[in-house]
Amino acid sequence: VKTERTIQPTITATVEPTSTSLPCSDTKGTILIEEIPSAIQKESINVKIYLPPCYSDTGEPYPVLYLLHGMTNTNDQWERLGVFTLMDELIDSEVINPFIVVLPNENNSNKPSNNSSYGEALIKDVLPYIENHSNSCTTRSCRAIGGLSRGGNWAVRLGVSFPEEFTVVGAHSTPLFYGEISNIEKAVEKANSPADLPTFFIDVGDRDEDKLDVFSFVKTLNELEVPYLFTEYIGYHDEVYWGAHLKDYLLWYSSQITSGTKE
Repeated sequence: VKTERTIQPTITATVEPTSTSLPCSDTKGTILIEEIPSAIQKESINVKIYLPPCYSDTGEPYPVLYLLHGMTNTNDQWERLGVFTLMDELIDSEVINPFIVVLPNENNSNKPSNNSSYGEALIKDVLPYIENHSNSCTTRSCRAIGGLSRGGNWAVRLGVSFPEEFTVVGAHSTPLFYGEISNIEKAVEKANSPADLPTFFIDVGDRDEDKLDVFSFVKTLNELEVPYLFTEYIGYHDEVYWGAHLKDYLLWYSSQITSGTKE
């Protein structure tokens, strides 16, 4: 059971042949673990990187999805939910086109967001590192960011603060950081059009204790005419809920990001 309020809908992934589709027998992606130096945080950021099956350093650059974890967790949370395995399955069955998935770790996820340099470090340290060390495209249309719970809060903040960097933002069970509604309003005022902001995919469980905050977020986007898709499913604010809808998330991201170029 779900309800939808949509301005720019669709969770349909269309697979078309790309130059990244190489003839090979691989059915599993490669997982890299990197320690990315951060001048912003003055400590490295541990990042897990999923390279799809038959990944090649040549040919058409791959789109990139950045997925952020929740409070008191680490960047193995999305892995624990099954994101790497499901990516393999969806690519192998040709349900989605291949793309790179990046899982950055937030070293201190209990720190108040306004006193944290994590978001700035993602933009100034992690994004350039990924684009300089992989065959990833560097245009807005092929870059997405999403997160669950606190990770979704960060995804929204970065999508609103740096709309030129991300074409879509996934906010899964995301109540928003304090003051974020004001940031969204200011971003819309600054933009030439509300459509200049990323498209948002928002979902929440009907038994999530923070769902009223999520509803307020959706109401704000609706009033400001910012493109979004909202779905309310049955469930709580927990990994059972997120794991149950992981496929929905990946299909949506795949339907929104496109292959691009290296600038």
